Amino acid sequence: MPSIRTALLSLPLLVVACEPEGGPDSSAFEPIDVEARCLGCNWDPPVTNTHGLNGLSVAALDTTGQMYDGWRLESVEIMIDRTLTPVYDVYVKDGMLHGVDASSTEHSGAAFVDSVWTVKLEATESTAVMTISEFTDDHGASRYTFFGGTGTPNSETYTCAEDPDTGEYSVVLFENIDVDPESGTHFERSDTIYFGCVSGAVGKAAVWGYSPWNASDDAHQAASRAVRADYCGDGTPHTVQGTALQLADPFDINEFSDLTKDTESFWTPDGATCVLTTRIADYHEGIECEGVMLPECDPADELADWPDALLWTKVLVTP
Repeated sequence: MPSIRTALLSLPLLVVACEPEGGPDSSAFEPIDVEARCLGCNWDPPVTNTHGLNGLSVAALDTTGQMYDGWRLESVEIMIDRTLTPVYDVYVKDGMLHGVDASSTEHSGAAFVDSVWTVKLEATESTAVMTISEFTDDHGASRYTFFGGTGTPNSETYTCAEDPDTGEYSVVLFENIDVDPESGTHFERSDTIYFGCVSGAVGKAAVWGYSPWNASDDAHQAASRAVRADYCGDGTPHTVQGTALQLADPFDINEFSDLTKDTESFWTPDGATCVLTTRIADYHEGIECEGVMLPECDPADELADWPDALLWTKVLVTP
């Protein structure tokens, strides 16, 4: 049976964090009225990720000191006895950070709170720092909160936009993957840490329960497609932020709270296998992918009818 926390995720929830006007900005998982949840939000399509530093995207870092995607990780220092101490061979395992200091002592998880990360921007050769202010220990989606600079964080310095589902500015860290920002496709890359904000689709999919270590790599990809209603699997969203839905899956992670609601879609890593009811009225005439209309789901279909599907979504309010 689904756990209490993940069962609550199947109740009315937002597809992805809405971003308050003005920029990027644990009562989590409780059902809240959609209109009340997103007052003041920009009703734009949900994004793949929101992680950035000094106004620039920092989605992934190479852990070997190589320049990657415009950034290089120069150093990581953790706080030991009130002294910043370098750690080496930093990596992520199941969402948790690990590293060793000069004496070969291993450090992990919450030991990285107050750690300082120095990165270099390729374009200007300038350096910047990020600091971890908080760690949330959660097997399915452990999360760290980063902010730019040192000292005391605030809504202007967090590296993620706020996620109204959790009230957090946190990231889920993923090992050895990166994500194409245009297509939303996950791909393997060794020696890499991917910073998936929970206010973006990649991190949100993990908070829903579909991290690679809690479900599978394919389920994580399918769920990140579902967050954005990326029916065609090409990175094109077909929803707006603040749209509610409910989830079910073959992993016994989430289940529907109201079976009478209309099916939206069944999801694979490549997008939707079929569509019955779209989340917003703009697409009620059907979804066309590369010149071909997606088939319409049968209202009686269940997961067993789509053996490749890893996620089943129902809309809460028919547009």
